[in-house]
Amino acid sequence: MKRIISFIAAVALTFTLVSCGNEEVNTEDWRIVSSFCLNESEKNGAFKLDTYSSLNFVDFSTMEQAPVCDDPTCKHEADDCNSYGKSNHPFLYNDKLYYIKQTDIYQENNEMLVDTQLWQSDINGANEKQIAEIKGLVYYDYDRMLVYNGTAYMCMNIYNYDENNNEIEGGVQVLSCNLESGEVTNYGEVLSGYNIGAWVYGLWDNKMIFSISRPAENLPYMERLAKYAEENNLTEDEAFATYDGDFVFEYYQFDIDTGEISECEYPEPQAISPRCYYYLNGDKLMYLDSEGEEHEIEGLEGELRNITPLNDYTVIDVEDTTYLFNEPEQELTKLDGSYYIDGIYEDNVILDIIDNDTGTSSYEKKPISELEA
Repeated sequence: MKRIISFIAAVALTFTLVSCGNEEVNTEDWRIVSSFCLNESEKNGAFKLDTYSSLNFVDFSTMEQAPVCDDPTCKHEADDCNSYGKSNHPFLYNDKLYYIKQTDIYQENNEMLVDTQLWQSDINGANEKQIAEIKGLVYYDYDRMLVYNGTAYMCMNIYNYDENNNEIEGGVQVLSCNLESGEVTNYGEVLSGYNIGAWVYGLWDNKMIFSISRPAENLPYMERLAKYAEENNLTEDEAFATYDGDFVFEYYQFDIDTGEISECEYPEPQAISPRCYYYLNGDKLMYLDSEGEEHEIEGLEGELRNITPLNDYTVIDVEDTTYLFNEPEQELTKLDGSYYIDGIYEDNVILDIIDNDTGTSSYEKKPISELEA
């Protein structure tokens, strides 16, 4: 276990900022952190959650997995193990482990509130301390955080229920938190409404690109459900089983240099990596390069399902086939089937294999060449 902790430390050191007087400095690449895609910079390893409670680390070089705890006597149980309580957006920066915690719902001045805190610990989970607190805003597990140049950028929500558990209008605000000082800056609300959410795609031209989803009708969920039931002559139970909502998406950008929030000036994004801004033009998958030049990815066969940038590659899922797009080489490789690829390490893919009987995951490393169609 100590060898894995040492490996995590080595990974963390690659994210340390380097400076020298007033000279131009090399800084870390930006990355997206979420609770459900826990690759550490999608390069050397990944955090994994054991039943969404114990934080583990998978070393891509050896494929060993162990809890984030280096006590050889620890039984890795919730009461006494450092690997617990760190499941919300864990990531490494400057030889430290960072993660989110939230308070329970509480009432203040007839409002129901949730506070969010950023915490820090050593890479073995020990020596926890709170770095920052953000009052009255929620950070959901499905949110995505942008980490860039020692700062975390987040789209956060106002808790949208009153003291009687009735849905009220919420809203999305853009905030940043300096990972060293804990200084929090709120850049203001983007949009308010019922059942509203955000999705951060990445950084492009020093602008955080994100979307806001909201109901087409700005009504509480139960009112929308009742209206759907009446229009379709359904009972409430029947409506609940079939209603998936009617949502619209709006796209925005946050300028990191100026702090300005505005409508996105680029095409509607599908995914963003440090090299490529992916979008659709009709049924063609396109991307902008760092110079703003447009390119088409040719050779895809089928309807696009998902795009996931991983290290120097982008995983493209279309119907029953997975493709790998090598960004530096601008080469597309078709694989011999559909795979859930959890990471890419030294021309190997890290496959997440799910046992259909138990629902548990195991991880397998295979050379890309072995999976080519």
